[in-house]
Parts: sequence; structure tokens; C-alpha cells
Amino acid sequence: MQGAMIALCIFLGAPSARAQVAGTSDDWFGRDKALHFGASAALATGGYAGASVFTETRPPRLAWGAGIALTAGIGKELWDLTGRGDPSWKDVAWDVAGTASGLLLSYAVDVLVASHEESELKTPAMFFNDSKAPTKRRAVPLLPLRDIIVFPHMVSQLFVGRERSIHALDAAMAQNKEVMLAAQKNAKTNEPTPEDVFLYGTLGTIMQLVRLPDGTVRVLVEGRRRAKIKKFLQSDEYFLVDIEEAEETVEKNVEIEALMRSIQAAFEEYLKLNKSVEPDELRSIQLIDEPSRLADTVIANMPTVKLSDRQDLLENANAKARLEAPRAASVRGGDSSRAEEDPVSGQEADGEDPEGILFE
Repeated sequence: MQGAMIALCIFLGAPSARAQVAGTSDDWFGRDKALHFGASAALATGGYAGASVFTETRPPRLAWGAGIALTAGIGKELWDLTGRGDPSWKDVAWDVAGTASGLLLSYAVDVLVASHEESELKTPAMFFNDSKAPTKRRAVPLLPLRDIIVFPHMVSQLFVGRERSIHALDAAMAQNKEVMLAAQKNAKTNEPTPEDVFLYGTLGTIMQLVRLPDGTVRVLVEGRRRAKIKKFLQSDEYFLVDIEEAEETVEKNVEIEALMRSIQAAFEEYLKLNKSVEPDELRSIQLIDEPSRLADTVIANMPTVKLSDRQDLLENANAKARLEAPRAASVRGGDSSRAEEDPVSGQEADGEDPEGILFE
């Protein structure tokens, strides 16, 4: 997109470079007016393109483009007022016209480029893939989470109230029920932007969706695989993201098997001290023979692990490193489980499900 903006900037600036000021005439259509129009349009386009490097959303890009172009135009007229030139409100009018034209063309090019990129993903093999072996890179709706990290193989009940989030769930249900689950950096943010969401999350599947009388939605989701958000795609009603499934490092050997047995034994001791974990979870954990799944399942069932630590573990693709974390946390958790409040159950929405999260 930046390349298209640069080409547009050069195109708009070319007429102003060729324009020559003719005497002191202040005609509406004098050659100096072409200079003001072209320069303002080029500056607006350059500002829009520059802002696209730092933000995924278009309103800030428009604000940057307008600010740069109008500041230059008005600044030039203020300079002329000091006696160093001929100030003219007609010049300002052409500056505004050029700025508006540059922003309009920049926006149109941005939309066309984004539509082209999105159409490349909207293929049977990549967009909401219904096949049994989906590609690792594809576009899915995003569900921003507050105060919870969903791990692969983890089943969570969520209460969704934000309109964009509900639209994301509707879009997922209309396709193959696949949704990207990524946590917000700040749970208090009610209207998150792309910059407010962690890029690493979990690709999940909607198991059940129930619409409640108060307009909120109760949804049961199951995490499947780690994934990273590569890009936020243009979508007005909900967040649509281009994601890539993460490759996990798993090397099962004698050392890993010994570590797994150690974790399973430690978790059994942890369970005796922490009543918030269901006994059924212990039985299911003892049957897990995959290192990656065991690490994720243990951490998901240890409420004393901080959310920031959970996010770090979610971003770690090394199964052995993640196996070390729950073993250490289980030892610490045995001493502190009664002193720390469960960060999830502390925000339960209906008094029954400790993993029920009310988004707003």
C-alpha cells in the first residue's frame, strides 16, 4: 500500500512542480493556484502514506494527511503576512481543495489495495476454509478478550456484549465457526483498536452460541492451535484478521517424558491444595501424552498464574520451555493458592461458570 501512495504522491506533485508564478496576479485560476493545489495534494497523500506505517486504521491516516498539508499551506500564508510574500485567502482555499483531493484519492487507493489483498485471501483454500486440512495462512474474524487467555485444547464459556464482537461471532457461524481469540493489552479498553490487541492468540472453534434476552451472547469456544495476527484486514462491522498458525517445537524424548511425569505428579499435589480445579481435570491430564498439550492444559487450569505470564506462555512455541513453567508454578501455587484471588472467577458473569467473561 505504501508503494501505491508514493506513486500517487509523485503524480499529484508533478503539476505543481511545473507551475510558475506569474507576477503578482491573484486570479482564482492563476498558475500559482496550481502550485498550491498540487503541493497540498501531494503533502496530504504523503502524510496518509506515512501514517499507514504506524496505524492499521484509516481515520488516523486521514488526520495525519490533513494536518501535514494544511499546516504547510497555512504556514506559508502566515509567512507571507510578515512581508516576505503576497498572502491570499484564495491560496488557502486551493490548499484546502488540494488537501481534500489528495486525501480522497489516498483513501480510494487504500480501499482498492485492501480489497485486492482481501480478495486474494477469500479463496476456497484460504478464506474461512471448510476443508479438513486448512492452510496455515488465512483470514478469520477476531474476538478480542478481556481478562482471559484461551489456550489450545481449552474450552471456555464467554459472555459477549460488544457489537463488533457479536458481528465477528455471526460471521464465524456463517462459515466454519472458526474465530481468532486474542487478548486485549488493557482489559478496561471498551472499544479496542488493532494496537490494543496482542498479535499472538489462539485459533478456536465455536461449539455453541446462545443469544440472551438482554442482547448479549453466550458462546462456548474451544482453542485449537496457536496463531499470530499478520495483518488487520478492512472490515467495518467486525475485526477481520489475516492469521498464520504457529509452528510448535515438539521433541519427545526420554527427558521430555520424565518431565511430563514430574508435572503430572506435581499437579496432583497442587490439586489437593487448590479446590478450584475439578478432579476430572486431573484424570484427563494424566492421560495426556503430548508435551505441548500437557503444558497448555496444566497452565489453563492453574488460576494463580498471572494473565501476563499466560500470554508469555501462549507466545512461546517451545513445548519443553512451556513444560518447565507449570512445574515451577505448581510449586509456587501450592503456597499461594489461598492468598491470591482467581483472576477469572473474580469476574464471573452469572455466578456459575468461573470462566464466564462479560465483555462490556
